[in-house]
This record gives sequence, C-alpha cells and structure tokens, in this order.
Amino acid sequence: ASSEGEPESKAFFQYGHLCPECGQATLIYEEGCAKCYSCGYSEC
Repeated sequence: ASSEGEPESKAFFQYGHLCPECGQATLIYEEGCAKCYSCGYSEC
C-alpha cells in the first residue's frame, strides 16, 4: 500500500487540477475560467 497520500491520477502525466466532470487532471485556468482539455468542461 502506498503511504504517499497522492491521488491515483498522479501516476499519469498531470496538466492541472482534477476535472469535476471527467476526473482527469486536465483542468486549466485560462482567462479567469477553468477549462478541461479532456472533456470540454468549463466553469464559465
């Protein structure tokens, strides 16, 4: 068992924060808005 306490997505190359829609770490803040490059989710 891992004791690092890191999320499983850490094993993959990570771009940004975890997306609430698809769970990928591809949520990037651009122009004041969070946008997911995996599924197209946007907070705006």
